[in-house]
Amino acid sequence: MRLQRIDAFRFYSIILILFAHTQYFGGIDLSLPFTKSFSIAVVTLARPTIQFFFILSGFFVGGKIIDTPEQALTIARKYTWKLGIVFVFWCLVYALANPENAWLLLPKNPIR
Repeated sequence: MRLQRIDAFRFYSIILILFAHTQYFGGIDLSLPFTKSFSIAVVTLARPTIQFFFILSGFFVGGKIIDTPEQALTIARKYTWKLGIVFVFWCLVYALANPENAWLLLPKNPIR
């Protein structure tokens, strides 16, 4: 059974995370009062969404582990694998967006 409220909050979080990570206001003149107040409002709303998204996602994983504790390692492994794929995907996206910077940083700190 899907909880529509949780899905709505996930959608809200994803949109605000995209705003935060893509620097949506990079090309806007922030010296105007309206644009400055609007950007402050969006940044203020976007700040807790990353944590909120992971808490929502972890809530369901925790419920699965409580329901079937004998499969806790399998569930945690699947969840970690899914997060790892997302992490590697976005690392590639950032590396492709600025490949010169990625090649400069790679020898200095390969884990980062």
